[in-house]
Amino acid sequence: MWKLHAGPGSDCSGNCAWRTSEIPGGESVDIWPLFAVQHPRYPELHFTAPYLTNAYIGLTLDPKLASPEGLKNVKRASVVNYVLVTKVAQTVFPGVRIVPGQTRADALAALCAGKSDIMVTEARTAQALVLARPDPCATSNFTTVGMNTPPSELAIASTKEAATAADTLRAEIERMLADGQWLRCFAAGIISTAARLTRCSGE
Repeated sequence: MWKLHAGPGSDCSGNCAWRTSEIPGGESVDIWPLFAVQHPRYPELHFTAPYLTNAYIGLTLDPKLASPEGLKNVKRASVVNYVLVTKVAQTVFPGVRIVPGQTRADALAALCAGKSDIMVTEARTAQALVLARPDPCATSNFTTVGMNTPPSELAIASTKEAATAADTLRAEIERMLADGQWLRCFAAGIISTAARLTRCSGE
């Protein structure tokens, strides 16, 4: 069984803990299981081949915004306070006022409380958000909006010294994808994409 524990935040934007004490308990990290591939920003890191992608969408309570013309009327966008998703919101909506949340649930709650016009988030997390929604959104009806922005690739990132271990783990993911273990682990919640990478045994 593989287990690699790291801190919060799947794109590691401002929350990285490479050989630092930013993770609770003072642990340092040599390998980060899920990290947006950003070679220019982190030239000191090794990235494996990608194994997931992030596509971005918008969630809104106003169906009139769900069109190219309607999107021009967006003035406020709520996002989790990560660099990549904030950049997406600013690119799609130039001049928009960003309403940051500490978590994605906070960003969704800001939308439901009328503090933003749209929430910009990763498509792969949106379904979980609306199924386990924060209290202000209990009775909200959401409309989804596609974002005209390219997806980001996600990989295992590591220090240069840990590159061999990272590539070994990436090869294990490939085997898990081939035999169906990966999807079974993912569906069972055994793999928490932002926090750990685990080799499960057929649960």
